Amino acid sequence: METINERIKEIIQVLYHGNASEFSRKANIKQPTLNTIIGGRQSKPSYEVINTIALNVKDVDLEWLLTGKGEMLKSNYMVQSQIANTIGGHNVNISSMPETGSQKIINEEGILVTRESWPSERTQLLSKISELTAEAERLKLENILLKNSLNDKDSLIRSKDEFIQYIKQSVNSKSK
Repeated sequence: METINERIKEIIQVLYHGNASEFSRKANIKQPTLNTIIGGRQSKPSYEVINTIALNVKDVDLEWLLTGKGEMLKSNYMVQSQIANTIGGHNVNISSMPETGSQKIINEEGILVTRESWPSERTQLLSKISELTAEAERLKLENILLKNSLNDKDSLIRSKDEFIQYIKQSVNSKSK
């Protein structure tokens, strides 16, 4: 089964073209910390590291990062990419587009198209949606981590109970 360390390596490979330093900068993780996770030591990332990745690498699906289930990239990643590169059903080359005013774009037929930007109110709503989505992802991460912690503690309790039963049986068998 693929480990979280391998999934982090895959993020670096796919989204950062294998450039761990760029990932480290964008994800806001210190390079030595990242090296212990993806390097020879293969240390398990802490909650803080996973949370930092979740907050700074927004295109990665959190459930995939934690469990390996599903797809690496969020489903809206591809949709956003497709929307950003089409206008009126035409493929366009978009470099950097301003948030306000009009945008001039050359479509695939070579015709200059002027497109009005979304009103700032709509931009603000989209920004709020993005913030709420990030918060939901953070809470999802926290929930998964808490469930995993609870499962680990349940397992530890079962092990201790089994050990206590073993000790009781040993004491009872020696006293007979």
